[in-house]
Amino acid sequence: MGGTVYVKRGHGGSAGRAKAGMQADSDAGIPMVFFPEGTCSLGDTVLPFHSGLLAEAIQAGQPITAANIRYRLTQDNGPNFSLADVCFWDDTPLVKHIFRFLAMRGIEVEVHFADAPIAFSPNAGHRKIAAEEARAAVMQLRDATQPVPVAH
Repeated sequence: MGGTVYVKRGHGGSAGRAKAGMQADSDAGIPMVFFPEGTCSLGDTVLPFHSGLLAEAIQAGQPITAANIRYRLTQDNGPNFSLADVCFWDDTPLVKHIFRFLAMRGIEVEVHFADAPIAFSPNAGHRKIAAEEARAAVMQLRDATQPVPVAH
C-alpha cells in the first residue's frame, strides 16, 4: 500500500522488477527512498552499500540525497527491552518484532537529509565506486548529526 518495491537478491528478475517499479514511481513524480545496505542492522554503523539499484538511479539521472535515521529511547522500557528492539535486524520473525516494537514507549526518531544531492566524482561511473561514495555521504551526514554530549 505504501508503494514498497522489494528486491529478492538471487531470485531471477527481481532486480529488473525493482528497476521497473522505481522507474514507474519516478515517471509519476513520486519521490523514492531506498536503502542500499540491503538489510537491517543494529544501527551502530552503516553497512556497505549494494550498487545495483544505486547505479540504475544514477544512470537514470535521478538526484540522490543522503539521509540518516536515528532512534532514541526517552523512557525506560524495563530490562527486557533495549534500543536494539527498535531495529528489525536479527532473525526475529517480523510479526513478533512488530508486537515487541508496539509495546515500547518513548521511541524518538530523527530523520536527517543532506542539504543537496550527492556530488558523485567522475569515477562514480563505476557502480562500486558510486556505492562507496554514497555510503561516505551517509556516514558524513550521520557523523554531523550526532548529538553533542552534555557535560554535567
